[in-house]
Amino acid sequence: MRASHTGQGDRFGSSVSLNSDATVLAIVSSGEKSGAKGINGDQSNDSLNKPGAVYLF
Repeated sequence: MRASHTGQGDRFGSSVSLNSDATVLAIVSSGEKSGAKGINGDQSNDSLNKPGAVYLF
């Protein structure tokens, strides 16, 4: 798996978690600098300084 908008230094996979019935996987990208808001936000918005992101699969 990979993030939909990856970049160097995003640290995708710096932390992972699976829910108790193994139906949802959460992957942290602690260095992600996207300023996107909400679900399906503007992924090209790299205006913030590494606020991080969580991807749900």
